[in-house]
Amino acid sequence: MTLPSYPWQRQRFWLDQLAGGGNAPKKAGTHPLLGERIDAAGAERLHIWEVDLDERHPAYLADHRVLGQVVLPGAACLEMALAAARDVFGTPGVAAVGVKFESALKLPAGERRRVQVAVKADGDRAEFSLYSRLNAGEPWVRHATGSVCVDSLDGSVVDLDAVRRRCSRAHGSEAHYASMLANGLEYGPAFQAITRLWGGDGEALAELALPSSVGADRYICHPVLSDAALQVVLRRCLRARAVIFRMRSQIGVCAGL
Repeated sequence: MTLPSYPWQRQRFWLDQLAGGGNAPKKAGTHPLLGERIDAAGAERLHIWEVDLDERHPAYLADHRVLGQVVLPGAACLEMALAAARDVFGTPGVAAVGVKFESALKLPAGERRRVQVAVKADGDRAEFSLYSRLNAGEPWVRHATGSVCVDSLDGSVVDLDAVRRRCSRAHGSEAHYASMLANGLEYGPAFQAITRLWGGDGEALAELALPSSVGADRYICHPVLSDAALQVVLRRCLRARAVIFRMRSQIGVCAGL
């Protein structure tokens, strides 16, 4: 038997990933970080969300680096927990408490990680865990745990004018990010949300603005904004008693630190 004299004709037929995979179309309204909800068989109180993340999906993650490595921000973990809580409790008033970060969720170039958020509900309170793994069959790595609950959002009112008077020392945003970089925290353009910064005696005041390159649709509080608020706390080290930040698109208060 002789082989054909013409070249082999090759054509690939790739299978689309199942729901929750990075190549599967997301349903309308799906949270960009949380992904799609999965029903857990035999566990009525257990709720799971699954999504594939890498350094470019969502695109702004590439601008959050620790010692040169793209790392999922802790603020993104909190956003995922709160978005899951809203889905479970059916109310916009939710809070995350007792959050513990166990390991960094690194996103090396060319690697896409499957990420799951698991929430076990009990009345108006639930426990959550965030896991990831690189390939099917590998053990899941737990990155964060904590609780989420229904919250009335009846926060205390802060006298912003009084804080402005106390925080009179102005600091340039460029100097702030240079200081962060010197400590191994590299914030690219998408994560440079601090536009103005002032310091006082154990207090800090910052104005935040979401960069135009970052979309805010379907987020509770975009991780770029909440991460910027945490940057202010970090800058003040452990001496800060309160951090009040004003955003051009929304106002938030983080007090009693």
